[in-house]
Amino acid sequence: MPESPTLDEKDLIDAFVQGDAAAVRTIDDWIAAVLKSEFVSLKAEWEDLRQETRVRVFRNLSQSRFDRRSSLRTYVHRIAKNVCIDASRLAWRHYEKPGVAEARRGRSTGEADEASMARDFCRKVLHGLKDSDRQLVSMVFHENCSYSEVARRLGISEGAVKTRMSRCKDRLVARGRRLLGGKGRVP
Repeated sequence: MPESPTLDEKDLIDAFVQGDAAAVRTIDDWIAAVLKSEFVSLKAEWEDLRQETRVRVFRNLSQSRFDRRSSLRTYVHRIAKNVCIDASRLAWRHYEKPGVAEARRGRSTGEADEASMARDFCRKVLHGLKDSDRQLVSMVFHENCSYSEVARRLGISEGAVKTRMSRCKDRLVARGRRLLGGKGRVP
């Protein structure tokens, strides 16, 4: 049976939903703690992630979706983590931009050039990695192997694969930014 929130939590929820500045700062501090401790690689996106988390927390609290199985702080942390994980997945998801398929079929020279430049950029980013990182990226993104399959093939634990992949992604982003001269986001 879910616990009822403490009096302080009830007051904080009510104040946050009503837009009280102190309550918003408290929630923002909890969100910032998650961003700073676990999602440093998304630092350029922090303000957007903070805002998205704030909106989800507000929506859930105003619609009484907080089931009180945990503390409010834990609940906000979980929402912040999920928002950041979604952003990370989106950044790494392979998708085909509209128009690239037409460019591949020769319909637009400009689009074909853009696709070619993107492939060249990716090659340059990957070329700067260690062989073990390139092997890992190839297995996960090119061969579409699951982490458990990669772990089996490399003879390591699935947790080790996740850790290595996370670090590899951070190195890829950093290398991409260096290639771009520290400007903007990696395409």
